[in-house]
Amino acid sequence: EQEESVRLGGDFHELLARLSGNTFIVDGVTNSLTRLERTRWLEARSLEARIYAWEEHHRVMDAVAKRDLPTALSLVSGHIRGANERLLRLLSSERQRFRGSGLAIIEGVAPTFSPEA
Repeated sequence: EQEESVRLGGDFHELLARLSGNTFIVDGVTNSLTRLERTRWLEARSLEARIYAWEEHHRVMDAVAKRDLPTALSLVSGHIRGANERLLRLLSSERQRFRGSGLAIIEGVAPTFSPEA
């Protein structure tokens, strides 16, 4: 179920990018999804996280279907920011367990996302 959720989430992001009609954006999103697959898998570990992501995706698609660009941009920005924050909390809370599994967590400042940039 977790793998299916990661795949469907990736499909959502790629299809949303394809709506732009811009191959540069599609390639960027596709490449980002590949690089972020492990982090997306970590975030999708719980049923609660999968349901939350599905609900966020649904709200984005509703805004896109209504051609409500300001709402869609706000929702996408919040989705990215929220996923980043949830992942950082997960990594912080599970640091010892991940180290025990051979995963290194490197400290640093997380980049921020702004749709205006």
